[in-house]
Amino acid sequence: MDFVTNLTPWHWLSLAVLFLIAEMLGFSGFLIGAAAAAFVTGLAGALMDLSWQAQVSTFASLSIVFTIAYFRFFREFTFRQEDHHGLHDRVSQQVGKRGKVVLANAGLVVQIGDTFWPIANQADGWQEGDDVLVEGREAERLKIRKV
Repeated sequence: MDFVTNLTPWHWLSLAVLFLIAEMLGFSGFLIGAAAAAFVTGLAGALMDLSWQAQVSTFASLSIVFTIAYFRFFREFTFRQEDHHGLHDRVSQQVGKRGKVVLANAGLVVQIGDTFWPIANQADGWQEGDDVLVEGREAERLKIRKV
């Protein structure tokens, strides 16, 4: 019980850091409010001489308030999916880019930058050296048209 009665601002700041580390391990936002509450409690303890009861009460109250505020106002920013559309889909990232048809071991392919991509519409009579624009995809192949 001596530990609780001798709380210092450093205890609260350390608790805030521990909550943030635990949050990074995957608690989906639940501990962000508690970390913010611990930080504010440590800051309040540094600026004012608070009893341990006031510190614990401040932390408990602020934990509830900050956690509700996080889930009410900020959680939508954490799990917004449209920001990451196509992030790891390299084929979709090529749509809209220009390339050149080249001859490779597998036949005609499109070269975009230093990467060679298979062509989905091979039967359209492509010639080596044609400048093309990627219009879409078909599985892992690019749909292209002449520029």
